Amino acid sequence: MPTLPDQIPGDQGQTVWVIYMGAWVEDDYTADAYDAAVASARALGYDFYGGYDLACDSGGHAVLGFPDPKVGLRAAGFYFATEDDARMVVAALGEDVLGWGTIDVFCAD
Repeated sequence: MPTLPDQIPGDQGQTVWVIYMGAWVEDDYTADAYDAAVASARALGYDFYGGYDLACDSGGHAVLGFPDPKVGLRAAGFYFATEDDARMVVAALGEDVLGWGTIDVFCAD
């Protein structure tokens, strides 16, 4: 497997490439989606920073094909600087990817 790119933290208002590996309702961290996202990320050497409100990713609902906004939806997303970086990680994750694309980061200040 090729060396995978580093994830980035994403700054307030920054446009980034996101890969979502899980989504669940509110703070249900016992959800299978949460466990699967954590396992997939760690298997590739990425840290999982926990789930966050999907409303903090402007455009995240569209990436996942959900109505905007879907109140109370949490997500496990990882940010990358370029499309090539994201595409490489998507290929490595395969079926574990729920959705990926560009978003604008909010709630980071």
